[in-house]
Amino acid sequence: MKGIVFKEDEFIPLVKEENILKRIINLTLEEFPSHKKSLIKNINSHSPEDFKILKKLLNNISLLISDEIDDYIKSYKWFCQEILKDQICFLKTNKYRRTNFNDVYKDIYDNQSYMKKYIRGLLLSQILWNNHSKSFINYTRFIESQKTNYRLLEIGPGHGLYLAAALENKNCKHVSGWDISGESINQTNSSIQKIKIADKVSLEQINILDDIEKIHIGRYRIIVMVEVLECIDNTNKVLKNIKYLLENNGILYLNFPINSPAPDNILHLKNISEVENILKNQGFSILSTASYPANGYDLNQAIKMKSTISCVVIAKK
Repeated sequence: MKGIVFKEDEFIPLVKEENILKRIINLTLEEFPSHKKSLIKNINSHSPEDFKILKKLLNNISLLISDEIDDYIKSYKWFCQEILKDQICFLKTNKYRRTNFNDVYKDIYDNQSYMKKYIRGLLLSQILWNNHSKSFINYTRFIESQKTNYRLLEIGPGHGLYLAAALENKNCKHVSGWDISGESINQTNSSIQKIKIADKVSLEQINILDDIEKIHIGRYRIIVMVEVLECIDNTNKVLKNIKYLLENNGILYLNFPINSPAPDNILHLKNISEVENILKNQGFSILSTASYPANGYDLNQAIKMKSTISCVVIAKK
């Protein structure tokens, strides 16, 4: 480490108690000093109650990155630069750079080196971006609220942090993870090995757009999709398959961004009501919603400026 490049008193006092967070912040600012203002604002947005949940997240992040932390930091910088390319394109055209899933699969999901860096960057964003952190806190509280036994499926588990959170509740009896990308499954498998939950998770390379009725007969009480909906060009098929996989009165936990250009985002969602209506048309009932603006904006500012907002919709079959 080259030396401390931030002052602890720039951050909320709780940061002082978290050595791994201080190390992530310091190394990030060494590699990416222009990130300082937004990083301070993001970290300081959390209440003491939020931080109790984030401490668990940090423990798992520490298990995942400690041996290769420098590489994770470099991947995070690269990840942000890739996002910036898409943001610039979006500002010029009001359209996402890619619109075809086959192109995304070829260029990204089937690209081993790209996916490795992408998932590693995305992992660090869970603690460094307030919209991602707030979304994770929402999910943790949702999991804590489950009072009866359940089987859970996550579609697109990526870094594995949401799988680990699902297992925090003793009522969780089994967790499955599906992904279309073999490299993403490899990254998830590496994560669950390091977090030591591999014996409680089953991973399969399955495309949620396939004819699920022919390849799978399991049922789940909870299905989770975090930042996947915007990567798919056939939402009706996906939701039809999810509905088939859910038990009666099962719950879909859906996290998605609006106005959020990114390398693998092809469906430009413009507001949360758009997704609520899609769900209602597929026969789901909406239980609750939440919105978490990025970039330090409040909700009204983010809507006005067409800035990224992470949204959560919880719906029942």
